Amino acid sequence: MNKRIITLSVVGILGLMGLSGCSEDVTKLQVKGEDVIVTIGKGDNAEHYTANELFGNYLNTSSGASSAFSAIYDVLVGKAVETSQEITSSVNAEVTTLQENATTNASNNGTTYNEELSNLLESEGVEDLDEFIEKKELQYKKEHFEEEFYDNQFYSKNMSETEVEADKYQLQREYIENDNPYHVRHILVKVSASGSSFFPTAETISSTQAQNLANVIKNLASPSMTFGNVAEFYSEDGSASSLGSLNQLMDEQTQYVNEFKFAVFQYDAYFNKNVAAKEAARLNIPVEADTGLNTEAIVKGALNRIPYSVAEQLLEYADTIKLPNGENYKDGKDYYYPRNVLFNHYFSNHGLSVITRGNAILPEGSHFAHIDGLSASTNTADDVLVDENGRPVLVTRAGTGSSDSGYQGIHFIVIENSPLVNESKVGTAGYQYSLDEELRYYSTNIPKTGASVENDKRYVTFINADRESYGDRVSDIETAVKGYDSNIKFRLYEEVVNQLKENGVTITIDSRIETSVNNYINFTKAKAELTKEETYENFWKTYVRQLQTQKDFEGYKIPLSEIDNFTK
Repeated sequence: MNKRIITLSVVGILGLMGLSGCSEDVTKLQVKGEDVIVTIGKGDNAEHYTANELFGNYLNTSSGASSAFSAIYDVLVGKAVETSQEITSSVNAEVTTLQENATTNASNNGTTYNEELSNLLESEGVEDLDEFIEKKELQYKKEHFEEEFYDNQFYSKNMSETEVEADKYQLQREYIENDNPYHVRHILVKVSASGSSFFPTAETISSTQAQNLANVIKNLASPSMTFGNVAEFYSEDGSASSLGSLNQLMDEQTQYVNEFKFAVFQYDAYFNKNVAAKEAARLNIPVEADTGLNTEAIVKGALNRIPYSVAEQLLEYADTIKLPNGENYKDGKDYYYPRNVLFNHYFSNHGLSVITRGNAILPEGSHFAHIDGLSASTNTADDVLVDENGRPVLVTRAGTGSSDSGYQGIHFIVIENSPLVNESKVGTAGYQYSLDEELRYYSTNIPKTGASVENDKRYVTFINADRESYGDRVSDIETAVKGYDSNIKFRLYEEVVNQLKENGVTITIDSRIETSVNNYINFTKAKAELTKEETYENFWKTYVRQLQTQKDFEGYKIPLSEIDNFTK
């Protein structure tokens, strides 16, 4: 295209930002350098303002700089995007709809077409039809530009293809590297325990809940069951229909309860021997939660091992509330019931827990394996419950309130894909972590109808489904990546500037405006990043303090020996 010059002067931005509005006492004057542009009042009492005085002060405010940024962005996009036939058709359709609505409103309200058209234009924030057309044309140009920008941010090739272009998919790369998205599956068993008692070692659950906990553990261990099978039957949330797979990526910013999210993070950071130290550091776990509270020491110390035999005991004592002679024990206080003693001793743990084989005699092929980092020793009694693919089942207690205001429950979690480990490559000769492998796992390619996905295991094709379901999972990825940068508008601004320059367009911006906008961009980005880091760190600190409090109450647990009183 021919070289053009886009000049954004003080007057142009003033007009775009609506600063030129005036009353009867305000007269706009011609702009000539530093000449007066606005005079308020008359005669000797008149006050005169130059462009620098009037506009400079406004630009020093965040709202002024923000408005200037938006105005410049709109102008640049308007120049960068051609008015295609598709855009023209869409705008014409908008005009037709507006006119039809004006006609309908006039008939219904007993008014004139012009009156109703004027009302509709006013509701759109424009004065006439020409301005409406300009507004809609810009709207569609921005949509087109932003869609085109995002199209280049997602890796959309099949995993069987090896090519990953290093200079593309920048937003998705940054998201994976900085926010660390996980694909996890879980089974939720809800419990009635409040989770907010001052005496947290005396929570209570129902007989049915005790049985559900036991049955989940027993079925997960069964050689004939898969994690998905158990989730489909037992999980008490919407993930049951997707075999326990949560219908969104879980990353550092995902608004999940701390225990759930951090159970996964702490496993990778402190216990997963397949995670290299430099990759674990990406999780940015604070070293200290408070003065004297060492995060790693407290988190590691909170690792809880639950023997498989506890599941058998829960089933045995689920309904037991009285002594063998039919009398109450300890005045019938429910937290002395065997199921509650077992729950408080083993499951009411807000840190990371695992299920161990212990001395249980189980069928051959039961889902237990030695997991270096989680197993206390190489003895088979210390083998850990795993899914059918050998991945450890992580257990934690979590919740948000109680009753109708939230839930309390036990989560059984497996990591389907960790951003710190290339799951499909780990253990192979010469294995080294690769970000490109994670890009492939989150490829947005949708298989063709009837295509086999047996050897195409990634987030989209985790479940063999139809194209609509695959499309929903592509949307999960796109939503997560688009939400990664809260200031994506600045990337779009940089993109449109680069596009115009590549096409030979010179962009000249008044120095005062340019300085104000650049300061606004830098400040807003820095503030957002700091807030993001502080929020994440504070969640970790809250979690570690909770684990420390839990440890402080350890001595108040009702001894397991109390269960002996209920032995028949």
